[in-house]
This record gives sequence, C-alpha cells and structure tokens, in this order.
Amino acid sequence: MKAARALARVAAVAVLTVTVGVAINQILNGTTLQPLWLITGLVLAALAETLQQWLARCDAVAGSITPVLWPQLTDTSGRPKTLREVTPRDLGVHANRFATGQQPPYIPRDVDAVLHEALTGGKRLIVVRGPRLAGCTATLAHAVLTHLPGHYRIMAFHHDPSLPLQQVLQHAAHLTARAKTADAVLWLDGLPPERAGDLASLALDTLPATLRIAVTLTRGPDHEQPPDAQLEAFLDQRAVQADLAAISPAERHALRDCDTYAELRPILAEGHDVLMGRLMVSWEELRRALTREGEQSTDRVTLLHAVTDWYRLRLDTHRLLTADILKHLFAQYRREIVDLPLDTPIPVTGRRAALTWAMAADSPARPRLIYQQATGSGRRYAPHPLLTALAEEPEEPAAWPVYDALWTYADQYFEADQRRDIGYAALERQAYPAAIMLLDHSDADIDATVLFRIGVWLSESEDFDGARRWWGKIIATGHLDVAPRAMVNLGVLEKQQGNVEEARRWYREAIATGHPDQAPVAMRCLGMLEEALGNLTGAQHWYRDAIATDHPEEAPKAMTNLGVLEEKLGDFEQARHWYREAIATGHTDGAPRAMANLGMLEEEQGDTAEARRWYGETAATGHHEVAPKAMNNLGMLEEELGDFEQARHWYREAIATGHPDGAPHAMVSLGVLEKRQGDLGEAGRWYRKAIATGHSDQAPVAMRCLGMLEEALGNLTGAQHWYRDAIATDHPEEAPKAMTNLGVLEEKLGDFEQARHWYREAIATGHTDGAPRAMANLGMLEEEQGDTAEARRWYGETAATGHHEVAPKAMNNLGMLEEKLGDFEQARHWYREAIATGHTDEAPRAAAQLRDLDRREKEMQQASWYARYGYLAYADPSMMRRPSASQHPEEEEPPAPQ
Repeated sequence: MKAARALARVAAVAVLTVTVGVAINQILNGTTLQPLWLITGLVLAALAETLQQWLARCDAVAGSITPVLWPQLTDTSGRPKTLREVTPRDLGVHANRFATGQQPPYIPRDVDAVLHEALTGGKRLIVVRGPRLAGCTATLAHAVLTHLPGHYRIMAFHHDPSLPLQQVLQHAAHLTARAKTADAVLWLDGLPPERAGDLASLALDTLPATLRIAVTLTRGPDHEQPPDAQLEAFLDQRAVQADLAAISPAERHALRDCDTYAELRPILAEGHDVLMGRLMVSWEELRRALTREGEQSTDRVTLLHAVTDWYRLRLDTHRLLTADILKHLFAQYRREIVDLPLDTPIPVTGRRAALTWAMAADSPARPRLIYQQATGSGRRYAPHPLLTALAEEPEEPAAWPVYDALWTYADQYFEADQRRDIGYAALERQAYPAAIMLLDHSDADIDATVLFRIGVWLSESEDFDGARRWWGKIIATGHLDVAPRAMVNLGVLEKQQGNVEEARRWYREAIATGHPDQAPVAMRCLGMLEEALGNLTGAQHWYRDAIATDHPEEAPKAMTNLGVLEEKLGDFEQARHWYREAIATGHTDGAPRAMANLGMLEEEQGDTAEARRWYGETAATGHHEVAPKAMNNLGMLEEELGDFEQARHWYREAIATGHPDGAPHAMVSLGVLEKRQGDLGEAGRWYRKAIATGHSDQAPVAMRCLGMLEEALGNLTGAQHWYRDAIATDHPEEAPKAMTNLGVLEEKLGDFEQARHWYREAIATGHTDGAPRAMANLGMLEEEQGDTAEARRWYGETAATGHHEVAPKAMNNLGMLEEKLGDFEQARHWYREAIATGHTDEAPRAAAQLRDLDRREKEMQQASWYARYGYLAYADPSMMRRPSASQHPEEEEPPAPQ
C-alpha cells in the first residue's frame, strides 16, 4: 500500500509538472491562444486535484495523518502536560470578566456531584452537554482539575475533518502507552455536533483502562439538532452524562451570595433564565474589534467576519479553513461589505495587515482574535470561540448575518450531502435565497419537509413560478404526507393566479391520494372553487364529500360552507340544518362561525329572538374573531329594538375584547348611539378613542363623525380640523364624504371658493355616493350664486349618475331651474324623469310640479305680457297680438265735412 501511495504521489507530481509547463509555454503562442493546449491543461489540472484528494483520503484511511496536540497542553519535549501543569484557560475556559489577577471563585453547579462521583469512581466516558455559554467547558474543567490526581496527563487535539474520531482515540491510547504513567485524560472540548455521532462507534473496551475521555457537547435548538437515537442509547449505557441549562435556583443563590459577583445581583434579582457563561464573559473587546472605525477597520472586520462565518456554519467539520480559502473569501467578503463589483481587484496588503493585527497575542486591550493551528492535514485558521457566540446572539448589535459570499462559495465548492447540509443551515437562518441555491441540486436526497418550507416561502414572497417548481419537486418525491400537501398548496396557488383548470386538477390529484388529512382539505377547496365559478351543484357535491369524511377539522368547516351556500340558494331550512350540524360538532373554530352565521340568518328572516340567542351563543364562545363581531351585532340589534342599555353593554363587551377590528367598530357604534341619545360628551369621547386606535377604517369614520358632532355644537373650527384629518387618511369611503361635509361647512361660512374646491375634490374621487352628493351641492351653490349655466351643468351631472337619492332631487331642481328660465318643455322633461325614478319623496313632488306647470306657464306669460302692455293686456288680449307682416296698418278715416 505504501508503494502504491508513493507511486501515486510521483504521478501527481508529474501531472502537475506537465500542467505548469503547458500553462507557461504552450497555451499562448506569442499572442495567439492555443485552445487545444488550454483544454489539455485544464483536464490535467483537474486530474491532479482529484488524485491529490484521493491520496488525502488514502492517508486518512491508512492512518498516516497524525493528530496534532494543542500546543498549550504540550511540554517542551512534546509530551502531554500533567493536570498540575495546566489551568482552566489552557483547557479552553473563557476569561472571566471578574478576574483581577487571580482566578475568581468557582460557582458550584448542580451537576458537580455527578461529575465528582464519575471521576473518582473510575468512569471512562464523561459527557457534559448544554447550550453555548452554559458553562460546559468551565464545569468539566473544574471537575477534572479538582477530582483527578495531578499526575494525569491531558491530551487534546485540534479538530481535523480528515480524521475519524476512532483514529484520534487510538493515537491518544498510543501516547498513553508511551507515557511513564499510564493515567491520562483525552479532552474533547466542543466536539462538533456532526462528529458527536462518532461517539456511538467507539470501541471503549479496546482502549487502555487508565484512559479517561472528557467530552463537552454544544446542544443547539431542538429543531436544529434532532436527537441521534444510536448516540443517545450509547451514552445511556456507557457514559456518565451531565446536562447544563440556565442557572438553577441554587446556582442563582450561590452567585448572589458571592461578593466577587455583586455586580450581577440586579440581573439575578430579575429572575430571568440566564446562562452561567453569559454572565461571566465580556464581549466589550470583541465589540470594539468588530466596529468599523479607523483606516484599517474595514479590512479587519472583513477578516473577522469571514473566519467566524466559516465556523458558524461548521464548515470546519468538512474541510480546513486554509490560507488559500481565506484569501478567496476575504476578497469576496471585502467586495460585499462595501458593495463593490465582483471583478474589483482587492489588494493583498489589507488582508495581510488584518491577519497580523488579529493574530497578535492576548493583551489587556483585547484577546487574540484569530489563531493559526496545526492539524494532521495542514494548517487552519480559527476564530476566538466567543466570536461565533457573539455573532449568533439575536439582539447583539455587533452581530451580523452570514454573508452571501460564503453561501455562494459553499454552493460552488461543496457537493452532495455536505452542500445539502449547508443548505439546511441556511434554511434554519431563514436565508431562503441561499437555501434555494444550495438545495437546488440533484446529487443529494433532500428532506421533503425542507422542500415544503421553501415552497411556502416562495408562495408568500409571491414568486409564483418558483413556488410552482418547488411544489412540483415535492410532488415528484411521492412522499406520502408531504406530496399531497404540496398538491393542495399548488391548487391554492393556481386558483389565486386565475388558473382554474390547473387548480381543479391539483385538488383532484390530492383527493385521489386518499390522504386522511389532505384529501378532505382538497374536497372543501374544490367546493369553494366550484362555488366561485357558479357551479353550485358541484360545490354542494364536494362540500358533502368533505363532510362525509368526518374529518375533525374539515367536516365542520364544510358544513358551514354548505350552510352559506344553501342560504345563498334561498333554502333557509337547509342552511339552518348545516349551521346546526356544524355547531353540534363543537369545533373550536367552525362551531362559533356557524353560530354567528345562524344569528345573521335569523335576523335577516326577522326572528330577532333567535338572532339574539345565536349572537349571544357566539359571544359566549370567546372566539378571537367572531365573538367580537357577534357582540357588535348584538349591540346593533338591541339598539334597533330600542334597548339602549343592552346595546351599550354589548358595545362595551366588544371593546373589552381588544379585537383589532371589532373594538374600534364598537367604539364608533357607541359614539353614534350616545349622540342619538343626546350625550354629546360621551359620543365625542368614544369617537376620540376610536381615532386613537389608528384603525384603517374606523378611525376615519370616527374623524368624520367627530367633525359632524363639533359642527352641531357650533365648534366650526374643530369641525374643519376633523374633516381635514378624515380627508388626509385617503380612506376610499370616508375621505370623499368628509370633502362634501367640508364643502357644506365652507359654504355655511361664506367661503364659496373653498366650498367649490371641496365639492370638486369629492367629485374627482368618483365615489359612488359622495361624488353625486357633491355634484348636487355644487349645483345648488352655483344656482344660489346666480350662475345658472353651471347650476344646470351640475344638476345634469348629478341626474346622470342615477344615484338613488340625489339624482331624483337633481331632476326636480333642473325642472324648476328650466321653469324659472322659461324653458317649460325642458322643465316637463325633467319632472317626468323624476317621476320615472319612483322615488318616494321626489316622484310625488315632481308629479305635483308637473300638474301645476300649465297654470304657472300661463301666469308667467301673463306676467310677461303685463310687463309689455300694462293692465290693458288683461282686458283685451288682442292688443298683445303683433300685426301681421303681410298687412298694412289701417288708417283712420278723416272726419266727414260738416
């Protein structure tokens, strides 16, 4: 085997030599590019890289890669130090911010007794687990240094992704056997979660009996690290385990009673869950190092971010962060941090200077921020451990998200399962674009639930084409649970996009799966689709099918859907039946909704007693959405029935729920009620409360109501203020109405130009109610101001709207205007138009006007004649006839001679 590896190395050297020669002498012939040589060079280079990787794997398998001891745990002769020669800091315990030249007091932990018994009782494997900064390293280090004899030698090795954990243990066993004393401890601090599973394969019985193994494991969120059943079983059988979490009451008391930690007493008194390590470490020096201030700060921050991100994503468990990788990442990070084009050259001097600064030895000003460490496979860069902790703190101002540059690097240079796992990490960080990029490959099996999360995110982001593609990926997996869910979601998406046939197809596909949950969902969705398309028979069919499944969620909802449909079809008994069926299920959501619907149905059918009953039942459920609405409905019902105290009661109940819609609505309703009852002070108070909620609909309503209230009280300035505030909301309903209100008020104040302005503003909104009213008001204003042409125009515009109330009035106004102007035919036309509307007030008024029109026309003619001919016009109408143009005036005969 050794001969084969040697021969392979020679071949690798030969390939690289040829590649270099080709690159130098053959690719460019003068200024002419030689494509054949270029391709040959690239192929040879790829072969050389593949061969080198194979050799590295062979070395790892053959055991030729030797684990490298931590320098701080090695004496001058290269042997592991004894426990009496090391300190907690040597074992990786973070500096304590309360240290003043000496080690501060150790605070006893609840697990200390377990560790004491394990170490003094000869247990081989001791594992301390907990979240980052729970104090796992400090607790285990204290136990080892306290309870094991000082002659024990302690070994720790820098992590190397090429070295299996079993090989590390074998090397530790070898070093133990060579030592003068066989007693030793293998220190596995911060064993990466990806390597923790290797513990289950350890052959502990083959190791020297005097070798102890001390392990700390960082436990992440449950959703991030699902338990490894094999590892858990192994640890339960072969290890002593101690779990750390937030400080316990006993630990809190011990901290509070220690004067060294007096500064922590206010924090401890608050009683919040807090980690021991989080209390003990200081991040101030790290925060300062991560601040972009000064001429070289950007290069320094870039370097710290790049190195830390590599370890945040645990890429170190796959490969070493070498100088070449760091060089590449630094350039990409540097471009991203200052938003430079991707082809912008990055000087190497900045990276080198930043490395020199970051790798400077510990000092009072700050700790060493980056380490260069030797491993069996080569040298690697690693960050100060607290940098990764700081970067992960949710509310830490100096924290930062992982750069896009690193996600892109991972997508380009990692493959298969490794790239997939990095994609999972991106998803956990909600870096969805990065996750999509990393998981959009076919060289690894991807969990269907992960694909589903991406599909949901794309749908919510309105990337519908992307969502379709990812839903399709899920469906293609054939996953028994997730694929039917994807079919339903794809149906919903297609319905939203108006692709009815596609929506119908995917709902049917989901139904065909027979999935116990998703098939009923699809049936109900298909029922709603058919109902929206007007296929009510089809809708009934699918609602009934969903009900027949007896699904605990979908069947009650389908009953309510079917009740609404039957009500729409006019079959009120069937509607009642299905509402009652839904209520009988007791479904926490469907039953209250059915109660509310039944209450509205009974109210519409005139059965106020039943309406009151079902509204009350709905309110009693306390349902977060429909109960406040039912309270409002009860309030309005009681108000209509004249029971104002009960109306007040229900409005106040709705307000007390604090529902974001129901409470403001009730405030406005209560304000209107109090105004009608004459309590204007209470009315104003409730309007102001509604305004204070800032509700997008009810606040503008309350502003306009408050404007009308102030106007009624004679506070015209206050009224103007509230009308203007309502207008400023741009509410599609209330703003046009407030414009009309303000126009009327300005007209009342004699500012006719402002009145015209607001009427025209209201007209310009095109509001179906506000615009016609403003037109009518503008017509009356112009008529009063003597501009009959403009009055005629606006009355005509109002009539043309066909508004049920103001159009008939405008027609009557036009008739009277035309009559006043002497155009009786036009007057007759508009009176007849008003009569044709059938308006309860304006049609009879127009009929009366039309009946008397002939008389008024005659009277007006006589008045006109009188103006011309005086009182004789009434005695001899013939005097009013003008002589014919064809006749000459008769001359008076001269008198006869006498």
